[in-house]
Amino acid sequence: MDALHYRRILDRFLKEYPIREEFAIIALDACANALGIVSDNPTQEEYLPKPFLENADFTDLEGIIISAKAEQTIFLKAGTYYVSKTLDIFNSITIIGAGMDKTRIVNIDGGPILRCDSTKKINLSNLSFYSQKQTVEPSKSAIVSIINSSLEMKYCSIIIEIDSDTVRKRLDSFHYKCCRFDNVPLLQMEHSRGIIEKCFIAGGSGDGIKLNNQSSFVIHQTTVEKNWGNGIYIASSGGTISGCHIFRNIGHGIIIDSDLPCEVVRNRCEENTYDGIQVNGRAALLEANTCSRNKSDGIAFIHSSGGEATENRCEENVCAGIYVGDSAAPRLTANTCIRNKYDGIRYFDEGGGEATENRCEENVCAGIYVGDSAAPRLTANTCIRNKYDGIRYFDEGGGEATENRCEENVCAGI
Repeated sequence: MDALHYRRILDRFLKEYPIREEFAIIALDACANALGIVSDNPTQEEYLPKPFLENADFTDLEGIIISAKAEQTIFLKAGTYYVSKTLDIFNSITIIGAGMDKTRIVNIDGGPILRCDSTKKINLSNLSFYSQKQTVEPSKSAIVSIINSSLEMKYCSIIIEIDSDTVRKRLDSFHYKCCRFDNVPLLQMEHSRGIIEKCFIAGGSGDGIKLNNQSSFVIHQTTVEKNWGNGIYIASSGGTISGCHIFRNIGHGIIIDSDLPCEVVRNRCEENTYDGIQVNGRAALLEANTCSRNKSDGIAFIHSSGGEATENRCEENVCAGIYVGDSAAPRLTANTCIRNKYDGIRYFDEGGGEATENRCEENVCAGIYVGDSAAPRLTANTCIRNKYDGIRYFDEGGGEATENRCEENVCAGI
């Protein structure tokens, strides 16, 4: 296959499949080899953006990464690559494995595996970062740490084995209000940009993912489960979380502790020990999420938070479907709060804002509860078949209630 023919085939492939060019070359060469087609093109490398490294026997992974030049790609074949210290990245590189369950990079001492703090761009795909053990004194850095850099991570996993002694030590340092551990997360980004797609983050003794210090992010179709902190913790950062499964974390599923715009859309936050989603920020949009069977509230707005929650389904949570406390004042629209063990929507402290066209059905207490000095505006909500009142005002609760439908509740309609 001559150079011109190779280029034409590559261009047609890229037109049909709009992926990174170096990935297309890998696929094209694999097809050629399978068909027995051999390229004698001596200049084929010129079609690669930068030199491409491939080796099945990387015994010195640190040396390979350190020696990689800017924009190079390292391809790791299936297997386990052991490291005993952090892999520091100083150039913009791409590391591609053979599959999330096939190529593993393991830290045998339970410490951090990869760190980049150099304003570079890192691409990771089809890899597993695995910390073999977590001792009572866990590492001081995240397993994967991205600082002042850019990360694109797809089809990767970060997994830790954690022992019971670590669990007890970490729980002693746990703070409920924001569900913070003194420990560090599995994946941490600071002052960075990141795309995290179709990954699996599990088993950490702190948060699964932590994004802070003005980071911007897109997290899509990623599973974050069974971490001993929060699933995803957002601090002073903004971005989008969509299509993710945030499951059985000991803290909250997602915490938004930021006034920067955050969109949380079509995620499932289930069976977390505290809230499915907790908001402490003024610019959060929560849309079409399912928050079910969490041990506290489905969605909680605290402190002076605002933003909007629309078309979310909060079901069978141990406390309220949606909680609005402190001086929070969000806009709640067209949410469904059903069969929660407390109220469908609960306003407390000085909570306010608006609740419009929400459906609160078959909750163990009230459909909507307004207590303490809360004063929301309730408009056109449907509260039916709740085990207590449809809408219940208590203490000094106030505000407005207009055009609400309250039917078949065990106690009063309002």
